[in-house]
Amino acid sequence: MNRCPRARETRRHEGPHIAKLKLEQTATALPFLFNGGHDAIARRRKNLEPIKLGHSTMLETARLSPGTNPTYLVPLPPNFLESLHQIRSDEIVIPAGVQFVAEGSQGKHVYLMRSGLGLRANLLQDGRRQVVSFLFPGDIVGLQALLIGQYHHSAEARSDVVASVIDHKHLRALWKDRFEAVVLSLQAMAYEEVRLTKAMIAIGQYSAEEAVASLLFTLYSRGQTHGMLRDNSMAFPFRQTDLADALGLSLVHTNKTIAKLRRAGHVELVDGRLTLHDPDSLARAYMLEVA
Repeated sequence: MNRCPRARETRRHEGPHIAKLKLEQTATALPFLFNGGHDAIARRRKNLEPIKLGHSTMLETARLSPGTNPTYLVPLPPNFLESLHQIRSDEIVIPAGVQFVAEGSQGKHVYLMRSGLGLRANLLQDGRRQVVSFLFPGDIVGLQALLIGQYHHSAEARSDVVASVIDHKHLRALWKDRFEAVVLSLQAMAYEEVRLTKAMIAIGQYSAEEAVASLLFTLYSRGQTHGMLRDNSMAFPFRQTDLADALGLSLVHTNKTIAKLRRAGHVELVDGRLTLHDPDSLARAYMLEVA
């Protein structure tokens, strides 16, 4: 395994035709929100138990609950989630592939991911994209707009997503009344900063093989936290282009690297499922941090 960061192939400029395609894909998603899409998904709210999200979801038990809270919710009082439920302005179902936060827009809501998977990203003017982070149940999307006036990233559902939509004024009121709400918000941002720091290290210092192994291991571990695993396998709606754009690699190099990890017996990424045959062995081979 080559551990020299400079030996890794970084993503080359993808050319105007790819840039145009990415811009067109983004343009098709945005009207969903700006032309009544928010209301459309809100109308599907009525009864969320059970939620029928269709074949594309493949999320099994990836739902926010007292038993599968993200780490930053664990120290908080048991009734805190109930407080969030009480102040939500709506609970919406966002179909897979729909962008529900637009970069640069001035939003009025914070989204609490309750089930499903998604991602945050930034799009350059020529169509190139940087995936900033991957979204799991319990993640809070949109605190930026609450604190500094606008969203500085987009957010997109990769599977069908159920999210609590919290109006800024309601969250501010909760902050005023309950100090643990402030703690939650700060901890959510702190954990996100930790993940961004690790992602920066992977982009700047890891070889491509190390970076892909680390990202897959991290996503697998987060899936394990939310009870998504079945026989060391989890539903994985993310695309290889998402992985490539997260790590600054070309799609071709990402594909070859995943194939190399597969030949080594570490990883299978087939038919929308991620399998790690021996997570501990993968962690040892690539010196990965085990949570």
